[in-house]
Amino acid sequence: MRHSRSILRSRTLRNAAIGALFSIAISNPAAAATYNLSVDRDSWLKEGNPSENHGSDTELSAKSVGGEDMRAIYRFDLSAVPANAVISSAVVSLWVSGKDDSGNALDLHRVTANWTEPGVRWNNTASDFDSVVAASFTAPNDDEFVNIDITALMQSWVCGDFDNDGFMVHSNSSTEAKFTSKEWSTSSERPKLTVITSSGSGGCSGGANHFSISHDGNGVNCQAEPVSITAHNAADDVVSGYTGVASLSTSTSHGDWSLITGAGTLINSGNGAGTYAFHSSDAGTAVLGLRNTFAETTNINVTDGSAVEAASEDADLVYASTGFNFLADASKNAIATQIAGKGSNVAVGIQTLELEAVRTNDDTGACEAALTGVITVDLAFECENPATCSTRQVAINGSNIAGNSNAAVVSYTSANLDFGDDTDTTATFTFSYPDTGQLQLHARRSLTPSGETLLGASNSFVVRPFALHVSAAGNPAASSPAGPVFTSAGTNFSATVSAVLWDAADDADGNGIADNHDDTLPNNNVDLSNNAVAPNFGQESSVESVSLTAALNQPSGGSDPGLAGLTTISAFVTGSGSSSAVRYDEVGIIEMAATIADGDYLGIGAPATSTILGRSGYTGRFNPARYAVTASNIVPACAATFSYSRQPFNGTFTIEAQNGAAGGHQKTVNYRGGFVTLDPQSELDLINDQTGASYDAQLMAFVQDFDTGLTGEASFSLQLRWDMAQQAPADSTARITGVSDEVSVLAGAPVSIGSTTIRYGRIAISGAFGSELVNLALPMRAEYYVDANTGFVNNVDDVCSTAVTLSFSNFTDNLASGETCVLDSGSPGNSGAGCAAIAPVTMRYSEPPIGGDFNLYLQAPGAGNNGSTLTTADVPAWLEYDWNSSTAGNEDPAGTAVFGIFRGQDRRIYTRELY
Repeated sequence: MRHSRSILRSRTLRNAAIGALFSIAISNPAAAATYNLSVDRDSWLKEGNPSENHGSDTELSAKSVGGEDMRAIYRFDLSAVPANAVISSAVVSLWVSGKDDSGNALDLHRVTANWTEPGVRWNNTASDFDSVVAASFTAPNDDEFVNIDITALMQSWVCGDFDNDGFMVHSNSSTEAKFTSKEWSTSSERPKLTVITSSGSGGCSGGANHFSISHDGNGVNCQAEPVSITAHNAADDVVSGYTGVASLSTSTSHGDWSLITGAGTLINSGNGAGTYAFHSSDAGTAVLGLRNTFAETTNINVTDGSAVEAASEDADLVYASTGFNFLADASKNAIATQIAGKGSNVAVGIQTLELEAVRTNDDTGACEAALTGVITVDLAFECENPATCSTRQVAINGSNIAGNSNAAVVSYTSANLDFGDDTDTTATFTFSYPDTGQLQLHARRSLTPSGETLLGASNSFVVRPFALHVSAAGNPAASSPAGPVFTSAGTNFSATVSAVLWDAADDADGNGIADNHDDTLPNNNVDLSNNAVAPNFGQESSVESVSLTAALNQPSGGSDPGLAGLTTISAFVTGSGSSSAVRYDEVGIIEMAATIADGDYLGIGAPATSTILGRSGYTGRFNPARYAVTASNIVPACAATFSYSRQPFNGTFTIEAQNGAAGGHQKTVNYRGGFVTLDPQSELDLINDQTGASYDAQLMAFVQDFDTGLTGEASFSLQLRWDMAQQAPADSTARITGVSDEVSVLAGAPVSIGSTTIRYGRIAISGAFGSELVNLALPMRAEYYVDANTGFVNNVDDVCSTAVTLSFSNFTDNLASGETCVLDSGSPGNSGAGCAAIAPVTMRYSEPPIGGDFNLYLQAPGAGNNGSTLTTADVPAWLEYDWNSSTAGNEDPAGTAVFGIFRGQDRRIYTRELY
């Protein structure tokens, strides 16, 4: 139940003409003003996808077609407009970004329940609107505002007649109309509300639309019967700031009025007439006493000149000379809210309950004891809301009594009560009820020999649930990141809520709240799973719903989006209700909480309702629904052009942990620290698309770099190689085929992370000969294999082969170690065997090669130093080759350099050396 609020001041004046005191409610005076107000939340609802949220959309749709309805919903911030202001004009302007050219009207309805922009969906809000059309309009052509007059609705909002929950746009056409939202990029085309107020005050009449009159239905002539009079607005909410003057009368013109509770001024005029001027501190309700010495049925009338009593809240009051009264702590009609399953004599909320039996003394008119001693009394209880009783029964002094449907009290149960002697008019009793709802107690006793019947009823009171037991199907209740998985983020799960009864073991501190369910620690909640369930809960005339929320427990400091999906449960069977479409869109461990959705269980008020709660304890662990590769790159080993077979090449890729939310997978930023389960080294399978084989055997390195911040992603550096057989160059693509982590889904698998051309290569050194007096060129080249016909060719693209060192061995004839060296940049130079002197550029050793050639020259050993040496290059493994077929494996390249006159073969006819 919501309570309207008005900011009013009260002045009490004396009207000399009538000699009566009355109260005039006036508002804080206000000057004429214009307010340009902005939307603070908006969205649209889609029947075709009822669980979708569109709170961040830039355009809001309205359409009417079976099963595919669309409705726009807006709420403006009205805080700048003074309460009780006189609204001269209120115009909503909506920019039409897509017209409905049907010519049919669109209707604007007041929204009747609170909603949030990230939480609003068709399945939790589409029916929350007043059926009365607040305004109608037709969408104009594209790209212009449509102006809608909502003056009357605005007036009711500032008066507090209704809570400002915004309005909803319904279409009467199957053609879709679109309106911009507050997220629209052009600020001048966003929704706006222009409100103009008049000077002065009095825009609100005090908020009273009608009055309710409540009592127990029976009065005794010797007593004043308590009568509660409450001011209500059009939504039937209490007008807590009401300060009007109510005129009182009875249908029989009998009775005298007295003030029981209230800070206002009562004037009793006799004959059932009087006035009561409400005070602002009355919070809209006053309890007056009406004594009537006539044995009759009367009806009470209330009016402030505008509002009158509501017929549905104005029962007849029957007076008799004898009767029963139900007392609580010696006060009539004061039974307070009870807790289901708890005795009235047990903390919290202990009350001394009594049944008073009185009669009117014929001579004095005073009350006296009507019964003494132990007397059999007929007792009953009436189920007012829900109107039909469950099988559960009220217990009076431990004995069950008969239950009756609303306004149909016919079944009673006899019980013995001790009324003491004639100085005591009461019999004490205890009450308990293993169910929930609004009840009224009844008592009946026939007197002999007079034939009189004592009748009496208690005030209507509420028996509330003790707590709400909330659980999630299949929840393993993981208490740490090492705990088992419950479900993935963004995936629907089923939550169940049961309204449960009180148990002494669950309320050790006697405060009426399930122990430790009102703190934020998931590990200490008292167990409610074995508590009996109240079958009446959820069967109320206006069904009480339960809201589910959640708080992130782990990781500490993580992002907490709250529960999503269908988080309001409105359908209960035997006290329990479920939602199978609850979800949590992040990684982690949460605790769910259940509370009464409207914050006011059967009108007991927010403070009492706030004690009806329950928590789930640990719920989780939630893990990602999938991984997705969001960025990747392969860097060829040589000049971003190619990689040699057997040569490591590098790559990078980024994996994002994502949820499974409908309408798109969002990053789960809480996937970090202990919640990371992915071991890429062992749980990601990389294949070479040329062979289809795993790269695992050639995975040289894999460096994981999960960020510690709220990123939800990890960047990886890897090093691969392909030990390709001697064959033509091939483009090799590295692909991630999937994951074997607890999260086994990789979006788009197999996912390419990049490719490189692979060349089967080698470094070759050819033999050479020449004069010992001349520097000798020894061919040394980087080569790669082309095909069987072409063989190896110079690898002119090789600009990366370095760290190749040369050495000399196997000296023959007159050539000895140290008599030749590599013409280089000095000793030892890049070659590792360089001469002391820097060689001319044209003969200087080049590493990496130029055009595939290392430009290898050996220094002339000089006269008399003829002979040969074996020149060997220590090359990277991927540039070795099987130069010696008689030995298994690959070897470094080597070539023989011969210095001196080479006589050639004996069979040659002519040989000439050139100098």
